[in-house]
Amino acid sequence: MKPRVACLVLLLAIGTYGTSAAPAGKGPLRVGVFDGNGVTAVCLTEALESLRIDPAIEARRVSAAQIEAGALDTLDVVVFPGGGGGREHTDLGDAGAARVRDFVLKSGKGAVGLCAGAYLLSDTPDYACLHLCPAKAIDREHDERGHGLIGYEMAPAGLELFPELKGFGEGRIYYYEGPILVPEEGRCSVLGTMKGDVHLENDAPAGMTPGRPLLVSAEAGKGRVFLSVGHPEATPGLRWMVPRAVRWAARRESVPYTAAIVRPGILDHDVLFDEALRKEEGALHQSLMYGDAAAKRAAVERLAAVRSWDGGPWIRGFVRNADPTVRVAAARALTALEWTASQLDLEAAVAAESDVVVRANLDLCLARLKAMTPAVGERGGPGGRRVVAVTIDDLPLVNAGTDDPQKRREEVKRLLSALAAQRVPATAFVVGKNTDSPGGAELLDLWLTGGVHLGNHTQSHRSLHEIGVQAYEADMAAEDIRLRAALAPAGEAPAYFRHPMLQTGRNPATKRAVDGYAETLGYEIAPVTIDNSEWIFAKAYAVALQKGDAASAAKVRGAYVPYMESKVDYWERQSRQLLGYEVRQILLFHANALNADALPDLLGMLKRRGYEFVSLEDALRDPAYALPDGYTGGGGISWLHRWAIALGGRAAVLPGEPECPRWVMEVAGVDSE
Repeated sequence: MKPRVACLVLLLAIGTYGTSAAPAGKGPLRVGVFDGNGVTAVCLTEALESLRIDPAIEARRVSAAQIEAGALDTLDVVVFPGGGGGREHTDLGDAGAARVRDFVLKSGKGAVGLCAGAYLLSDTPDYACLHLCPAKAIDREHDERGHGLIGYEMAPAGLELFPELKGFGEGRIYYYEGPILVPEEGRCSVLGTMKGDVHLENDAPAGMTPGRPLLVSAEAGKGRVFLSVGHPEATPGLRWMVPRAVRWAARRESVPYTAAIVRPGILDHDVLFDEALRKEEGALHQSLMYGDAAAKRAAVERLAAVRSWDGGPWIRGFVRNADPTVRVAAARALTALEWTASQLDLEAAVAAESDVVVRANLDLCLARLKAMTPAVGERGGPGGRRVVAVTIDDLPLVNAGTDDPQKRREEVKRLLSALAAQRVPATAFVVGKNTDSPGGAELLDLWLTGGVHLGNHTQSHRSLHEIGVQAYEADMAAEDIRLRAALAPAGEAPAYFRHPMLQTGRNPATKRAVDGYAETLGYEIAPVTIDNSEWIFAKAYAVALQKGDAASAAKVRGAYVPYMESKVDYWERQSRQLLGYEVRQILLFHANALNADALPDLLGMLKRRGYEFVSLEDALRDPAYALPDGYTGGGGISWLHRWAIALGGRAAVLPGEPECPRWVMEVAGVDSE
């Protein structure tokens, strides 16, 4: 992608107005974003929103009058957003400009300039600037050369500061009439250069932008300055570069941001607003004001596709449109543009929405925007955490590998012990016929007193496709009676139903009938996101144990957790691709001999990947679970794939899902997954 440098200067400062700034590296990082003449409203908003990405940064607006009154004494960084650098300098006045220079040169604080802010921080002769960075702007007579998404390339020094960009080659960044800088050799570091050629307006000559600096950093007296010619704060996938630059200017250690925020590869081609595209943009604005619902929806989608400069402010009001398709299109467009300033608009729209499917779509977009700011950790997830709900099928025990009642009891005890050791609030699903097997009732008693929530998995575990709706509902009801009786002495009742083999119906009518019947019994359907073929490993392990083949059993167990980790990694990537963040995952495995022996390792793998264990109820609070299930068919598939099919068709399904090794299937005597 090509970095677009925003005209924004950030002078970093710590503390609140009226208190002293904290020593470098300690306390919150307090940033003042300049709000004065010359600053455009869009640039101001985007600068503030980008800084919200970093939980340690406390950003607020600061005016020229506040600077004159000593506000810089309480800051580590101040931000001068894009607009007009000369006008911003005029608003500061001589006294304000002197205070900013002292803030950096003498007090050792930081300044970051984006686009017009880069102009303001430069050392350009015969221009109203602060002379803080030893780089001058040239070809000023053609400043209004045009705008759009352009290519950029990072230098080695830039990849040190922004290592997340390694391996992406040429990127894209928003450029809007930023300065053509000539740094003084030996006194500046060029972190990235422009590749796109912008000469769209004002008789600007060709060849001025390619190869010119995009990102520049320099030591300035005791302080630091960072200049961005483009607008990372306005570029989807790159907004995190602004808080990173702020941290550098404040001499703070870099911190990682979530996968929902760091998305450097999502823009893959230039979009230059030539005369034709500018005319089209104007026509799209007219459609938004005067077109019918179809025209409005098309205009919203097109403005987002071309990354219209002020698309966010134009589009956000359409989440309140009378047409539901326009509301959904607007929410998706705001998410694509990363217009996080629209969160309040979407919250109000979600609260007011009466259509269940539309509300689910709006809620998902809202969750994605919230995941983009603020970040609280390295991983994805609506709150920046990786969380997983553990669910266990086919209780009380299956594929035990032994008929010895005592050994079977020990297997259940080991399962419960592993869950208790990691304080896993698991939900487990009972199959009635397994309870009816010899010693099954005693095994179920262990689960009943083992601190696990129990749910309904039918009496016989037969396929919905084989027995039909009526028999399937009877099977559900039969286990419901038994399970409620078993839980009643403890004052509990089952709350969740899981479809055997995750088969939910070959057609919408069947799905509606079965899900509706489950609801009449008081059940919520228990989805699965981390689907897998653990059951094949478990069967292979049980076969090996029954044969006394210790070598094969050890080989199966040794391959099990690495296989499961490959599946977890796949579903994390599918979630990020589809939702823009990592959903609150729901893992499925079975109560069997393999997990009795390997569950500590499986749970340890999840913890190593940063997961916290939560209840099924907590996981289902993720708004993604309100999305429509778009799958009808014979298989039993993950809800992530079901949502992908509903939202984008089968093309939205991430390829490369790991498969069960053929040798494991041969040991198990299984032909297919």
